[in-house]
Amino acid sequence: MKQFSMMILFLIISSLAGGAELDVLRLSDCESLDGWNSGGGVQLVKNAHQGKSAVTARMPAGKVGALRLNYADTGIDLSEAHSLKFWWKAEGSGLRSLMIKIRNYPIAGGMEAVYRVWDKGKLPEGWRRASINLSKPLYDDWGGKPDLKARYISFRTTTSANADVRLFVDDVIALPKILQWQVSYSVSKANSLTVVAKNLTNEKLSVSFGNGGRVLKQMDLPPEDEVSFELELDSVAPQFSQLQPYEMLPLKIWAEITDLEETRMYETVNVIKKGELPQHPRLLFNREGIEELKERIDKYDWAKAGWNETKKRADRALEKPVKLPPRGSNWWHWYACPEHGAGLRTGKKLGEWQWEHICPVDDRVHPSDPTRPDRDYDGCVIASAHSGMARSVLELGITYQLTGDNRYVEKAREILLAYADRYMTYPLHTTRGEERIGGGRVGPQTLDESTWIIPFCQGADLVWNELSEDDRNTIAQKILLPAAKEVILPHRMGVHNIQCWKNSAVGMVGFLLGDDELISEAIHNPDRGYWKQMRDGVLPDGIWWEGAWGYHFYTLSALWGLTEAARNCGIDLYGDELKSLFDGPVRFASPSLRLPAFNDSGEVALRGRASIYELAFARYRDSRYATLISTGNRRNDFALRFGVGELPSEPSVGWESVNYPNSGYAILARGEGDQATWFCMKYGPHGGGHGHPDKLNFVLYSGGEIIAPDPGTARYGVPIQGGWYKTTLAHNTLIVDETSQNRAEGKCLAFGSEDGVDYVITEAGPIYEGVRFTRSAALMNENLIVFVDQIRCDSERLLDIAYHNQGKWHDLPDGEDWTPPDKPGYEYLQDATVRRAEAGIDLFVNTGENHRTAISLMTDSPIQVITTTGVGRHAADRVPMMILRRQSAKEMSLVWCVSLDGKPVQIGLLPVQDSDGDAVSSAVAIAVQITAADGEKRTLVVNPGRLSLSIELPDGSKRSVTGMFAVE
Repeated sequence: MKQFSMMILFLIISSLAGGAELDVLRLSDCESLDGWNSGGGVQLVKNAHQGKSAVTARMPAGKVGALRLNYADTGIDLSEAHSLKFWWKAEGSGLRSLMIKIRNYPIAGGMEAVYRVWDKGKLPEGWRRASINLSKPLYDDWGGKPDLKARYISFRTTTSANADVRLFVDDVIALPKILQWQVSYSVSKANSLTVVAKNLTNEKLSVSFGNGGRVLKQMDLPPEDEVSFELELDSVAPQFSQLQPYEMLPLKIWAEITDLEETRMYETVNVIKKGELPQHPRLLFNREGIEELKERIDKYDWAKAGWNETKKRADRALEKPVKLPPRGSNWWHWYACPEHGAGLRTGKKLGEWQWEHICPVDDRVHPSDPTRPDRDYDGCVIASAHSGMARSVLELGITYQLTGDNRYVEKAREILLAYADRYMTYPLHTTRGEERIGGGRVGPQTLDESTWIIPFCQGADLVWNELSEDDRNTIAQKILLPAAKEVILPHRMGVHNIQCWKNSAVGMVGFLLGDDELISEAIHNPDRGYWKQMRDGVLPDGIWWEGAWGYHFYTLSALWGLTEAARNCGIDLYGDELKSLFDGPVRFASPSLRLPAFNDSGEVALRGRASIYELAFARYRDSRYATLISTGNRRNDFALRFGVGELPSEPSVGWESVNYPNSGYAILARGEGDQATWFCMKYGPHGGGHGHPDKLNFVLYSGGEIIAPDPGTARYGVPIQGGWYKTTLAHNTLIVDETSQNRAEGKCLAFGSEDGVDYVITEAGPIYEGVRFTRSAALMNENLIVFVDQIRCDSERLLDIAYHNQGKWHDLPDGEDWTPPDKPGYEYLQDATVRRAEAGIDLFVNTGENHRTAISLMTDSPIQVITTTGVGRHAADRVPMMILRRQSAKEMSLVWCVSLDGKPVQIGLLPVQDSDGDAVSSAVAIAVQITAADGEKRTLVVNPGRLSLSIELPDGSKRSVTGMFAVE
């Protein structure tokens, strides 16, 4: 297959014959704010590249910012253009990326098309010209739903948490049509590119093609004529010779009307080094891997047990007729009760490819409606039928390799050819039933198509040598290549867990069929390939950047198939970054070996994910992995396929406090074994589309159980996901004006231990305009954790601190009924009462049989204490919840304690003065005395601004403090 790209240059030339003059389509000359978004600090400044002025605005720190140009009134239609050009520059520090989003139907079908302008390297100084090829968006499915009328360009920035960036834009133009050209590359033509160029005018054109500062070819194109020719690449031969097999050498080729550099447009073409592949099998196993598998089964009972299960499933597949579903499947996230948010249970069969779908909360049967994607429950169940067929191909292939019985080959062949006959008849469809890029045929997303085709390829590889040439060609041409090249590849996602699945699927097809370009695309594509995912997706602390532990393991599940196939073909992808992804969960797990339900994730039991560490230990031999593996019985697919026979032992590790600034998690821990106390505060990056607006949220474990939970996630297709789980109120943090936080990145101000107290002081970042939220947590001992929340606002606001505690409320103080507002999050509260706390209050939650948690509160001025219940696993699962509220406040400081032994503490506020002897607001710096139930007293000072303070202690003495945290 050839790689190619089409470029259409848009020009109006008043005189082609005698000194060509360039005219342009000017969307904005930036001499006025006409069309530019009002508000947001958008201004005209004299600091222009050309003309009298440019457009500028300050970009927000720690989140996405944008300048928008609405050009509908100009009458310009960018769908008739190819090139967009503008001048830009950024002043200040902290810019991470600049991209543009264009909405102009029929571009991207009326969705937003996204293009990269700059996102790496040193920020360029001064004005820089951007030249955008409109036919090559990075993504083309943003914007929620199509809009056929809107025409705008959004100049979109991302910035660091402490950024100070001003963006400038000048002279936004497009160029009208004159030249069309295609440039293509084939692995079989290592030293040249093929160019097809067409003059779209009725005049002769002189056109130049080049690379860098070198003109590779200049030629005259007759009117309305097309020519084909080769561009020789001798100048890059030395670089090409240094490539590893399948590695890409990106070449920027340009075309321009000769001597009119203004018309120059670039296209990057990836020149690929051809590779040589071993014989089949070479995906899941090579020949050596098959022999090791046989030896493992002979020597170890756990491997023999795993093999027996695999063979049983293969034997059942032999007996079962091959009957494919009549259509592709529906989105798994629709398979939930729309009222409770709980996943549905599949009941009895009602007809051909029809079932009952039962809510586990109230046993209501929900009928399926195939005309509505959000109610097509039968389509969700059909997904398991498709995935079961792919798994059968894999298990039939494994069983054939171990038994030599051709019956398994014939059944695998029957399934493969059945899909070859059916695949292209399945309509392309998205999760909303749309026939467009991003959807699949077997599944409703390129993700589902990828997860289906990976085991499909692995199984086909194991029987490939036994198939006829006609069978192999049929499977390749009617399933594998269309799936890879027509369904999966056109949908581009950058660094994302889904892209990892897509890379593995494309790579599997490439390695199976010997397609060099697909292999190279999967591993080396500079925007999306495996190495891009590793470089940009793995944080230094070993966490996948989306910050959800479920997606962390989902990403690992996506990666391992490609890494093994590459290894079997002589390519080593087992680098430090991949190992770091295995290390991260071991490093971050709580004493019960569970990982918090942060962001779009449920709680993850690490013991339940131990099987994939069989592969990790086989490749890296890290004894920590062996310790985790030893917690299970090893009767799983990974142990069967890759398990090492004898595992070393690793001594148990005591739990201690540790901070991870790159991923933004601070852990305070004390104790031994699974009964230790473990607290994790979340202050780091938002986590992209799977992030939750919950800066300075935390989870708390003690005695092997969750005490203070994160709610996790529901299935994305039900209202409760956005109405509760993705609201700030559902988390243990600050809510302002009953609205959720902005996406933000906070920071750790201080972390350490003093006089036996482990502590962390964090700042939330720009979660609300004009609000600063600082939270400090101090682990006094295994039974007591103290929180100091300090909030300052630039105007009066409604402030809520939310806290969730597993269990049931116990003996609540008298209060009045409270009606929650009809707002996201609050609308899901039940059984709410409110009381006024003048200075402090004690609350109790029964967390288990004969076990209670006490919550003690001190405030410097009266607040409302609201007790209620929020949502747990679903709407009917209720979790006790406390809201500490102050209305019309510019400041609030709260000191509150969670006593895990159920014994409340006393909290006393101590006078604090600055170096001039003036009283200091407790929202700025605070000193308190904590008196435990046994009478032990400790004084804590929290001073985020590092002021010079004088603290008056209870005995009348004074102490000077200049640090952020002090213990007396």
